Amino acid sequence: MKEVKERVDEMDKGLDFINGQFETNRQELHDIKLNVKDLKVTTNILQTRNEFTRTELTRLNTNVTEMRNDQIDLQMRSMSNNLIFTGIVEMADENTESELNNFLHTIMGIEKNLVFNRVHRIGKQQPNKSRPIIANFVFSKDRDLVRYEAPKTLKGKPYGVNEQFPKVINDRRKALYPHFKAAKRMNKKAVFKVDKLFIEGELFDPDSNFHDDDYRRRTNHLDMEITGVKQPVLGAAVGE
Repeated sequence: MKEVKERVDEMDKGLDFINGQFETNRQELHDIKLNVKDLKVTTNILQTRNEFTRTELTRLNTNVTEMRNDQIDLQMRSMSNNLIFTGIVEMADENTESELNNFLHTIMGIEKNLVFNRVHRIGKQQPNKSRPIIANFVFSKDRDLVRYEAPKTLKGKPYGVNEQFPKVINDRRKALYPHFKAAKRMNKKAVFKVDKLFIEGELFDPDSNFHDDDYRRRTNHLDMEITGVKQPVLGAAVGE
């Protein structure tokens, strides 16, 4: 009987140990579940914050783009009555407005007396080099008269009459300029409209498959020669 009682006591102790381990494991499992639940809540909060951050970034980027476009629009408006003249010899102590008027009358054959708000040279003076002249016209019709007469009167002459654009617009035009020249060499009708290039009446996309193999060949050839091509100073030549 004594041996049986000892064995029963040992079994009771074993069961108590197992029950204790079970309770411990159960509590640990409960704690793990709570931690997982907390992690899910935290994850949801972080996801919500990330979504909010992405939305705010999108909104801010949109606002920045709109502000840049507004700035470009304001610059375009301020330059709308401007033309840039190149090739007019710069004289020491010149009256730049008189020099421009003389050019308009004698070289371009414009008899009308045009009215300017301001006429001046732009850029840093360099020896034996004439700086461009920028003219701000009082009347847009005077500016348009000069702009549309330029292709007829200056063809083949060492002069240029250019529209003025903001730098960002100029950069876009310059990127398209090799394609403009290539189209001209192929006797295609090519026209710039601000920062867009139209070839044969179609909006040109340099990344599209619009141009054929011959066009690509001529464009690539022109790209290699482009350093020798006289490009517009601050805007596309009016004679384009």
